[in-house]
Amino acid sequence: MIMFSIWICAVLATAHGNECVHDAPEDVPQFLQKSLQLQEDTRMSTENSKKVRAKRKEGEIQTYHFYANFHGLDPALVTLMNIMHDSSVACGSCGIFLFSCEEEGLTDANCLLRNMSTCLTSPMSCSADNGLRVLRTGIIGQNFSSVNTTDFTSLKNLWADQRRHQLLASSMLTQSWLPSTWGPTKRVLITTILMDPVERLRSVFYISSEDHSPEAFTAYLEAQHELVNLTHDTEMPLGKGCCEYNYYLGGGDVKTAKQVLVSQFDFVGISEMMSQTLVCLARLYGKTPAGMGTLARDSGLEVPKTEKWKKDDLEMATAITAKDQEIYDFAKELFERQSVSMWNNNDVLKAQTKNLEEAWNKKWEPE
Repeated sequence: MIMFSIWICAVLATAHGNECVHDAPEDVPQFLQKSLQLQEDTRMSTENSKKVRAKRKEGEIQTYHFYANFHGLDPALVTLMNIMHDSSVACGSCGIFLFSCEEEGLTDANCLLRNMSTCLTSPMSCSADNGLRVLRTGIIGQNFSSVNTTDFTSLKNLWADQRRHQLLASSMLTQSWLPSTWGPTKRVLITTILMDPVERLRSVFYISSEDHSPEAFTAYLEAQHELVNLTHDTEMPLGKGCCEYNYYLGGGDVKTAKQVLVSQFDFVGISEMMSQTLVCLARLYGKTPAGMGTLARDSGLEVPKTEKWKKDDLEMATAITAKDQEIYDFAKELFERQSVSMWNNNDVLKAQTKNLEEAWNKKWEPE
C-alpha cells in the first residue's frame, strides 16, 4: 500500500499545490519516496507527459492504452505499467472496483484511500484490476469466427484498432478514459502479462493470506479445488487464483480465450520470461531497451522467483488450474511469434534483451 499512498498523494498534491510527506519504512528505496524520480533517458516524467499531451497538434496520433492486469503479478510491475501509461492513479482510471475491500483484505483506512482515488484528470489508459471486468463484458456476444484457427498464433489474427476500440467501448467501464468516437488519428494499444497458472495460484495465496505455512497453503489448495469442482465455467470462484484466464478472457471457454488473445492483444508477455517481455514492451512504447531496464530498476521490479513444490500440492494446483494452463501454454506460443516479429529475428531480440538486463541490474546511484 506504500506505492498506493504515493500515487494518491502525488495526485492530490498536483491538485492543491502541496508537497507530499511519507513515513516510509527504511527498506523502501529512496527513489520511491520521491514518487519514482526516473532517469532522464527514460523520458517518462508525468509532468513532461502532461506537457506533451497539452501541446498535441491537430492530426497527431493519440494512443489509448489498455493493460489487462491479472492477479498474482509483482505489484511493482503494475507500477511500471502505470508509468508507461502516464496513469498516476491505478484504480481510478477504469471505473468501479473489481473486488470489494473485504475481498481484497484491506483495512478501513486503506479502503478509504482506495475509494478516494478517482482521477482528477482525464486518463488515457486503464491498467487497474477492474480492467478485467472490461474484458469480461466486452467479449460477451462478440463473434471471433474471423480468427484463423488453422494458424492460431498468426499475427494476422489481430483485429484493426477501430474494431478493438468497439469491443472495449461496449463496456460502460471504459467511458472515463476511452473516447466514444473513433478516427484516423486514434489508436489502441492492448497488452497483458500472464504468469504460469500454478505459480499465480501460489502468489495469490501469499498475497491474500497472513499464514504462509505449508499447512495453510495445502488447506488453501484443498478449498480452491472444492470451489472449482462446485463452480460452473461461466462463474468466477471467490479467491481469484484458479481460473482468471478462462473466465475473463474466454467467459468460461478456453477456445474463446485463445481467440481473444490473438485478436485483441498487441502483445502478450510471459512473467517467467520477464526480460524478453520488457524489451518487447519497450519496442511497443517507443523506448530503448536500456531505458526500459532503468524503469524496471527504479520501479523496484524483480525477476520472478519460484519455489519448490510438494508433490501432492503441485498435483492439486495443476488440477485446479488445468484450463488456465492450456491458455497459458497457448500464450507462450503467441509470445514467441510476437517477440521475434517485433525485433525481426531472434538474434536481435537476444542482443536487445542483454542491453535491457544490463540497465536493470546497474546499481542505482542518487544524483
